[in-house]
Amino acid sequence: MTNLLIVDDNSLILKLLADEFKDSNINVVTASDGHEALMKVNEGNIDAILLDLFMPNMDGLQFLENLNHNDSRINIMVMSGSSNPEIKTTLNKKGIHNIFLKPLSDDDFKSILSLLKSG
Repeated sequence: MTNLLIVDDNSLILKLLADEFKDSNINVVTASDGHEALMKVNEGNIDAILLDLFMPNMDGLQFLENLNHNDSRINIMVMSGSSNPEIKTTLNKKGIHNIFLKPLSDDDFKSILSLLKSG
């Protein structure tokens, strides 16, 4: 079973996403900011991360800077309400190419599920 960490500061979005992925036989762990997400990653057993970019305390880009990305088996996907091309370029330079615009569509969920199941 895939262990997915969902990181978003909006508790309603966290709950909705967690429920959606749990229905797909995915073990979901949640975090409300980058600091909490780093703690969950350091606890281990995270296969994939669905990361919001804009959060208080530690945003998604700061999280990525602080993430010990030596464990390249973690599949990182980003979701954002912004379609700013500079952000996409920054993420691409960090090796992140799976970027989804919020709110997530049904097709986005299908794409994310496909990415999770393919490893």
